Amino acid sequence: MSDVSQPNEKKQGIYNRRRFFQVAALSTGSALLVACGGSDPAPLTKVTPVATIPAAQATATATASIGKTFFPSGDPNIPDAYTVPPPLTQSVEYVPGRGNKVKFFCLSYKTPPTPLNQNKYWQELNKRLNIQWEANLVNFDTYNEKATAILASGDVPDLFYLSVTDNPALLTPVQQGAFTDLTPFLTGDELKKYPNLAKFGEITWKNSRLNGKIYGVPRPRPIPGSVLHIRRDWMKKLGIKDPTNKDEFLTMLKEFMKAKPDGAQCWGIGGLAGTTNFILQLFGTPNIWRLESSGKLTYYYETDEFKAGIDYLRTLYKEGVIHPDEIPGRGNSATIDKLNGGKIAAYQDGWGGFWNKRLALKRIKPESDLSMLIPFNADGSHKANHWTGPGFYGMAAIPAQVGGDAERVHELLRILDYFCAPTFSIEGDFIAKGLDGWDNQKDPKTGVKKLTPTGDKEIAELNYIANPPYVYYFAEDPEFGPAFQKFDRELQKIGIADPTTGKVSQAQTKNNAKLNQIYNDRFYRIVKGALPLSAVDDLANEWRKNGGEDIRKEFMDQLQKQ
Repeated sequence: MSDVSQPNEKKQGIYNRRRFFQVAALSTGSALLVACGGSDPAPLTKVTPVATIPAAQATATATASIGKTFFPSGDPNIPDAYTVPPPLTQSVEYVPGRGNKVKFFCLSYKTPPTPLNQNKYWQELNKRLNIQWEANLVNFDTYNEKATAILASGDVPDLFYLSVTDNPALLTPVQQGAFTDLTPFLTGDELKKYPNLAKFGEITWKNSRLNGKIYGVPRPRPIPGSVLHIRRDWMKKLGIKDPTNKDEFLTMLKEFMKAKPDGAQCWGIGGLAGTTNFILQLFGTPNIWRLESSGKLTYYYETDEFKAGIDYLRTLYKEGVIHPDEIPGRGNSATIDKLNGGKIAAYQDGWGGFWNKRLALKRIKPESDLSMLIPFNADGSHKANHWTGPGFYGMAAIPAQVGGDAERVHELLRILDYFCAPTFSIEGDFIAKGLDGWDNQKDPKTGVKKLTPTGDKEIAELNYIANPPYVYYFAEDPEFGPAFQKFDRELQKIGIADPTTGKVSQAQTKNNAKLNQIYNDRFYRIVKGALPLSAVDDLANEWRKNGGEDIRKEFMDQLQKQ
């Protein structure tokens, strides 16, 4: 499980209305304090300077490295790339905390951290930030239940990991005033008080808003969505160039099957459930929804582009280039195992996990070159696109009870700003890697710090509540950083967003399981040819009748209000 997992649609939260009225009263006071200003009355303590190169020298070094080891993107929505890590610099001028206890609630994908009294990292974290960091970390599988219970209890921690994607029911307490509206704190000149947060890209800030307001500090993620992973070493071995239309793509897949580049039987593509999205993008299919000029939303099932993409999938299936296990009734699919075993040439998967899959394959097959394919126009009638992601995953929200104290809000935002220190900064290095020689050791070959078993246990997810924007630097394969950045840029050039990003439909939550069943039942039979292509129209009708129209209405109502 990763932090881009799909939400658990089965769990629904109920917000305690008595707590709502208590929170609403507090949040009204919060609005008054914010309106009256909200600057810290007490002076802050400057951080102790750390021996590092002067700022002017760091700037000169970075400038001299441009195009050599440093590849600035020039776009805050695209990460910078490095082939060699730069010298660390300080990014925080003042100690963020005031010695207070700071409780936070957050999901976790790891085992709990080493207890505080045995944890040097945790102790140093408290010291550097001048806080008493108290963690309530919960497993992803229990996040919905625990989040709802905490809000209903009224004992909400200072920082609350909020994800309406993982738990759509949390939108209700947001709308009822359970969390502080941070828009006045994190826009305009006020955002400049938090220099690391100010480095976030515009797309991240925009897409993380709920009903047009900022309710938390988002956790930045790269903008690209899922991409087609492909064995480029196979392409090079067979002298195949990137396809420029659907016919060349099919020809390439057939060539893979004929040549058997790894010496065994193989197929062109696997992971059909996800790889379908790549095919649909070749035909310019909307990113789930399309907002028409009339203001109406059109679901992608309802478009000619979707039907054209499904028709092409039928051709791929008929030509035998799809791995047979990808069709229900012919065995379970373990797509990554097929890729690593040389059984498939390509499949669609998430952008964020691409590097780990490339590295894993290289360890098995050192000669491999797992790369990606940018969507191309299927034909002269269709212009390809790429379905971008939201640019964030979850956010650190501040409850309304705390929002009534503007000074406390500033303190918490300074703490989050520290956690969001750049990767190649003194603060960011410590947050991610811990204490040198204890939590991490330098790799003797690359000189790059790697967590020790102790560090992995000590840090765990104590730092998961917030993070800086990504950078593209891969110590095991440094030259791939600039290449990855180039892919990112090319994908964003043709990228289209889902216009409902940041919106939540309760009807979608309610009907999701039923609608998925309808899709799966129709989709695979259409692709296999058991149903005619016209059954795509039946699929769209069934979607509309079984909750789709309600979903459309809820999203349109929210769009009209923003």
